[in-house]
Amino acid sequence: MVKTKYLKGTAHKEYYVKYIATRDGVEKIQMSHGEKPATHKQKKLLEQLLQDYPASTSLFEYEDYMKEATRENASELISSIMDQNITDVATKENYVDYIANRPRVERLGEHGLFSDAGKPIDLEKVVKEVGQHQGYVWTHIISLKREDATRLGYDNAKSWMELCRAKRNEIAEAMRIDPSNLEWYGAFHNEGHHPHIHMVVYSKNPKQGFVTREGINRIRKMFAGDIFHQDLMNIYKDQTEVRDELKHYSQKVVQDMLQGIDQTVCSENSIIINKLKELKESLSNYHGRMVFAYIPKDSKQIINDIMRELEKEEHVQKLFEEWKLYRQSVLETYNDGLQEQLPLLEQKEFKSIKNMILKEVSSYDENTVSYDEQITDMEVPEQTVYVEGEEKTIDDIIDSSTEHTSPKYVLKWSENYKKACELFYGSDDIPQDLEQAKVLLETECENHNVLAYELLAKLLEVKDKENSESFHLYNQALLGSLDILNTDHSEFIQSCLQYKIGKFYYYGKGCEQDYEKAYNHFDRSDSEYAMYCLGTMYQRGYYVEQSDTMAFEYFDRSSQKGNPFASYEVGTYYARGTIFPKNEAAADIHYEKAYRKFEDMLKKREDDNLLYRLGEMTYYGKGVEKDIEKAKEYLEKAVSFDNRNAKYLLAMIYLKEFDYSNIPQAIEWLKESENPQAFYTLGKAYLKGIVVEQDIEKAVHYLTLSAEAKNDYAMYSLAKIYLTNSSYIDTNKGVSYLLKASSLGNEYAQVMLGNIYLKGEVVEKDVDQAVSYLQMAADKNNAFAQYILGKLFLFGKEVEQDKEKAKAFLESSAVQGNTYAQYLLEHMDDYQNQPLALMTSRLLHHISKIFANTFPDRSGSPLAGVDKKLARKIKEKKMAQGHNAKDHEINMR
Repeated sequence: MVKTKYLKGTAHKEYYVKYIATRDGVEKIQMSHGEKPATHKQKKLLEQLLQDYPASTSLFEYEDYMKEATRENASELISSIMDQNITDVATKENYVDYIANRPRVERLGEHGLFSDAGKPIDLEKVVKEVGQHQGYVWTHIISLKREDATRLGYDNAKSWMELCRAKRNEIAEAMRIDPSNLEWYGAFHNEGHHPHIHMVVYSKNPKQGFVTREGINRIRKMFAGDIFHQDLMNIYKDQTEVRDELKHYSQKVVQDMLQGIDQTVCSENSIIINKLKELKESLSNYHGRMVFAYIPKDSKQIINDIMRELEKEEHVQKLFEEWKLYRQSVLETYNDGLQEQLPLLEQKEFKSIKNMILKEVSSYDENTVSYDEQITDMEVPEQTVYVEGEEKTIDDIIDSSTEHTSPKYVLKWSENYKKACELFYGSDDIPQDLEQAKVLLETECENHNVLAYELLAKLLEVKDKENSESFHLYNQALLGSLDILNTDHSEFIQSCLQYKIGKFYYYGKGCEQDYEKAYNHFDRSDSEYAMYCLGTMYQRGYYVEQSDTMAFEYFDRSSQKGNPFASYEVGTYYARGTIFPKNEAAADIHYEKAYRKFEDMLKKREDDNLLYRLGEMTYYGKGVEKDIEKAKEYLEKAVSFDNRNAKYLLAMIYLKEFDYSNIPQAIEWLKESENPQAFYTLGKAYLKGIVVEQDIEKAVHYLTLSAEAKNDYAMYSLAKIYLTNSSYIDTNKGVSYLLKASSLGNEYAQVMLGNIYLKGEVVEKDVDQAVSYLQMAADKNNAFAQYILGKLFLFGKEVEQDKEKAKAFLESSAVQGNTYAQYLLEHMDDYQNQPLALMTSRLLHHISKIFANTFPDRSGSPLAGVDKKLARKIKEKKMAQGHNAKDHEINMR
């Protein structure tokens, strides 16, 4: 609790300084009869004090006294009222005797006064200086409950002195005083139930120093932000019992209510719909600024009526009650009163709804149909991590005792090579030993064993990925494989080496990367791993034209031959429904099959790619129950092998899980990666500004790097920036990126292009083009495109009405959970009022977003949702303690 007043007259000022400097502290509460009822003299004095100072009923001590009117509590209340009003009572004789004889201050030497570090304090000199000051002298009293003071470490003068010194410049700012002119003194009174400090503050310049209500609130928040720092973190992070009221706050209840609003697609509240019509009519002759503050009074009244009706909606009503409860819990950290119980329309956090109502109604035309109500909510799913560097050695295919030779090279699973593999990968029985593995492999390289060349190159890359010797070793493995391929024509060696050589060209190991050569070698192999690589090339459009159908065919053939990596891809196609309807059951079967095989393979060898894949599947819950901690264990082991895919996914997990201790490492991994998805992730992080400080310029930089590597998701994100961000508006670039992303099959770009051509604002309106792009996305089972097409054919404004087509598209969208489509299906014969019902829904969604942004963030960020000022102060304090400016970024709203 903070109380602020100012002193009048020399006598007041001098007395106040002496009083706070010389009164003693703790002995008073150690009275032998403290638990007995308050004395008659105490009660009479309290009656007089409460009559003179009725605001004292808000004090902590008054609450204690009313609960239990003991002598101790009465004494505490009398002392507190004296402290709070000493600037007034100091000249009243009937109080002077009590003040002079009351328990005293905690001393720091001869008296209890303190100020800036290194500043000597002569009490008499300070008393005279304050008394003769010509300007305002302000007093602040900051009080805590005893349990809070003890728990938080503010039950001693030293802690308060350090805090006041740290906050001096912020106090100056709040009081409109130049910090160089600030003079202040403080003293700590260690009361039994409510320890507190008194501060005297003024400016050397008599013309400076003024405290408004806003300034007082800033000072309250300033001290609360530091004193209750840990409590605030608990409020925002755990939503637990920081304050009594917060015990009743249930995150699940709030989430359920938000979800309830999200599912309210088209509210059929006839009162709201009629009020919206009435508002439209009331504004028909108004030509001024379409802002709530400027519109006619009758129109304002209609908007207020709409707000009252919105508040009556069941989900909003419940959510509003939870919101008020939560706000009260935070308010109590700063203030000592109750939040004023205002209706929704008077709450400042929700004022934007009034202007949103205006915007909606002013743009409403009963002869025009809107098709883009879902575009802003069209969330792009998390991008699948493309595995760019999985190194499957030939040993994963077969462990043969057969020796294959050419005049110069040999391919042999020798004992030395097998032992080196065990030491390189390690297992539960054999610990990893890279040095011993290196010795054995070097011996095998002397025998020109192509298997040893390849594994030794990989070992050197683990230690130093820029090691120039590794390229030479890979090159020897490639040359040796080609030599043996031309010498040994057995079916087995042809299949194995065609795959192996194709892999060298595919990854550019020991040679220039060449997808054409890679494809030709893979195509000559009957290996399930070669089939898998061919599927990958069709999936990504490497050398061949991109084709999910061909990719699936190769993955399926590989899976049937027992390749778990291919089984995983088949499961993914079923899960996504890219080339046929989603089939979760089929996806689970293939995922489980892959997961079991990966586990069996891992028991034999801790291969980094197996570790990565198991970590990825465990994190997402593919074929196994989701387990984030277990997933991180797998991935961290893979990172120890320098697996770049594991680094990328682990970095994403650190960012998504708000693991602040590891976020700096995550950012570095993403920056050093050559993976276009890593650049995409970085770009999105800088764009959102949650785990790192928002920086649109950096976002554009990394998204552009990703887009240049043909990442269609990055192209789509860039298009949105160039089409919607006021600082980067470039419609030509925006449309260009959408066209590029669409050509790569990005369904979200196709939906946006369809919407753009339909509206005709950015490009010339072209309904045929719009339908064409929407159909492309609908063919990929995109629910948004299906909904828009269904609405187009239902309303028949832009195309010829066709209710059968409309029904087919809407059913396809609704079956995927699109409640907008479901609503239209249920109202196909009375859809004329749909725009107004939909408008009401948008207002409800707007309210829900405000609630969602005001409640503690559900992302897991320890300080997510903190108001901007408090977030900035916490960040500044972390920097002052030696943290890097970019460490532990705060989600500022």
